[in-house]
Amino acid sequence: MNCLGHILIGLLLLSSYFWIGNAAILIAVAYVAVDIDHIQILIKEKAFSFNKIKEVIKNIDEKYDGNPKNAFDGQIFILHSVEFVIMLLILAYFFYPRLYFVALGASLHIITDIIHHLIRGFPIIKWLFLTSNLF
Repeated sequence: MNCLGHILIGLLLLSSYFWIGNAAILIAVAYVAVDIDHIQILIKEKAFSFNKIKEVIKNIDEKYDGNPKNAFDGQIFILHSVEFVIMLLILAYFFYPRLYFVALGASLHIITDIIHHLIRGFPIIKWLFLTSNLF
């Protein structure tokens, strides 16, 4: 999903503040913050200005020769992985229960990315499981 879509959904989640209180802030921030791990693409493409970032996002399909199956070769998105969410859940259980809300925000982000990638034909396994990069 594009950046604007994630921000809009994050704001929608934040609007649930009136129903679930401060947890909505953690969920919304986590939902948007998961995309921090995409910074590797921006560094690789030397996208250090807003216009260059927009260009990279716009041309992501063309960048990979129109073959979305190669879109994530050589890239690891730690915050988009199932292992990251599991780690958050374990930390929440043993140490800091509010991390459950962070895990929920990250999970919602990952679910919207899965839907987006299924629609666009992008691979899912390459980034969903960190361990898939080992084989």
